[in-house]
Amino acid sequence: MTVTAASFATVLLHLSIAVAQQHLARDSGLKVAALWYYASAAGLVTCYAVLLRSIREVLSRKNWILVVGIPLLVQTGWLFSRPVLSIDAYSYLVDAAHLHAGMNPYEHAVGEAAGTGLGEKLAAYRWRPKGISPYGPVWMNLLRTVGPFAQDVTIGVRALKIIAFGATTLTAWLVFCAAPPTVRVRTLVAFWWNPVLIIEAAGEGHNDAVMGLAIVLSIWCLQRRAVAAAAAALSAGVLTKWTPALFAPAYVAYVWRSGLATWRNAWIAGAAVVALTTTAYFPLWIGADTFAGLRAVAAPRLVASGTGVFRNILAEHPTGYTLVRVFATLATIVAILQATRAARTLRDLVRTSAMIALTFVLVTAPLYWPWYVVTPIALLALAEDWALIILLTVTSRAVAPLDLLRVHDALTLTAQVWLTTIVALWLPAAWLVWRATGEGAVRSPFVRTLRTH
Repeated sequence: MTVTAASFATVLLHLSIAVAQQHLARDSGLKVAALWYYASAAGLVTCYAVLLRSIREVLSRKNWILVVGIPLLVQTGWLFSRPVLSIDAYSYLVDAAHLHAGMNPYEHAVGEAAGTGLGEKLAAYRWRPKGISPYGPVWMNLLRTVGPFAQDVTIGVRALKIIAFGATTLTAWLVFCAAPPTVRVRTLVAFWWNPVLIIEAAGEGHNDAVMGLAIVLSIWCLQRRAVAAAAAALSAGVLTKWTPALFAPAYVAYVWRSGLATWRNAWIAGAAVVALTTTAYFPLWIGADTFAGLRAVAAPRLVASGTGVFRNILAEHPTGYTLVRVFATLATIVAILQATRAARTLRDLVRTSAMIALTFVLVTAPLYWPWYVVTPIALLALAEDWALIILLTVTSRAVAPLDLLRVHDALTLTAQVWLTTIVALWLPAAWLVWRATGEGAVRSPFVRTLRTH
C-alpha cells in the first residue's frame, strides 16, 4: 500500500468511525451503528497494519508530509467530536471545576457535581456521578489550566482533548528520536498512526496520553545519559497514574549496569524526584485520604479484569478469590524481577518495561478499559513488536463500544465483562504464552531478551 492510498483511506475511515460512534451514543439504529463501527474499525486497523508492513525507511518529501501530516489532520478532526466511548473526560471536567473553585478533588467526589448547573449540563452527555478521583497530583495540577473553561462543556472538554493531543504529539517526536535509525520511520508510523492512540487521546481525551509522554521522555533522557531528568520524568508518570512505579526496579538495574549509578547522579535524581513530588502534592495533600480514590478503584467487584470476572463465581469462596488476586499480583512481581534481571541495555529496558506494563494490564490490574493499552503500545513501538501492537489494537477497538452498548441495554453487565475479558485480556495473554513457548518464541523480542540474560 502506498502512503498516498493509506492516507486517503485513513482519513475516510476515521471519519466513518467518528460518525458511527455518535450514532451509537444517540441509540439511533443501534444494530446498524454497531455494524458500521466494526466494519470501519476493521478497515482502519487493516489499513494501519498494511502501511506498517510496507513503509520504507527512505521517504520522499511528499511521503514525509503525509506520514507526519495525516495523523495530525485526523487528530485535529477528532478534537471536534464529543467523547462518547467513556465518561472520563466529563469527570475530568468536574475535577477541573472543583479546583477552579478552590475545592480539593481528593476531598470532593466527582459525584458532588450531580444536581449542580455543571452536573445538569453533563447529564445531557450521559455522564454518571462517580467517587473520588484516583489520579495523581501532576494530572490534577494540569486540570487547573482547564478550570476557567469548565462551565462550558464544549470548550472545557476540547481543552482536555488538546492536552491529550499535545501529549501524543510530543510523544511521537520522542519516539522518533529514541528509535534505532534503521527502523525510525516504521517506529514513528507504529505510534503516530495507531488508531488506539489517536481515538483515545484526541478523540476521548484520556490522561493515559500524559502518562505515556512521561514514560517515553524518561527513556529518551536515559538514552542521553541524563539520569536525574529520567527519574523526574518517570516520577511525573507515576504522579499522573501510579502504574509506571512498576518500572522503577528495571530502571535502577539499567542505570547500575550502564555505569550511570554515581553518587552525584543519585543525589541529583533523588532531589529532583523529591522536589517534583513535594511541589505536585503540596496544594492537594490531605494525608492518607489523598489515596482514597485509588483504594476505591482497587476494591473487588464484577468488572473486566484478570481477576474481576471471578468475583461472582467465587463470591461464596472469599479465600479462593483472594488467592486469585494473590496469584495475579505474583505474576506482576515475577515480571518485574525478570525485567530487572534482563535490563542490561536500553533496548532491554524498553522491552522489559513493555512486558511489565502488559502483565499488569492483562493479568493484575483491578479493571480494564480499552485505553489502558496506550502506554504498552508506545513502549512496544520502541521495542519494534509490530505484531503485538496490531493485536492490542484489534482487541482494544473490538471492546471499545461495549460499555456504550450496555448503557443502551443491548448487553448486560455480565456479558460486557466476560466479552471484554475474553477478547481484550485472555486472547492477547494466550497469544503471548503461545509465542513464548511455541513456534513463535523465536520471533519474540521479550523472549530473546530474557533468554539472552
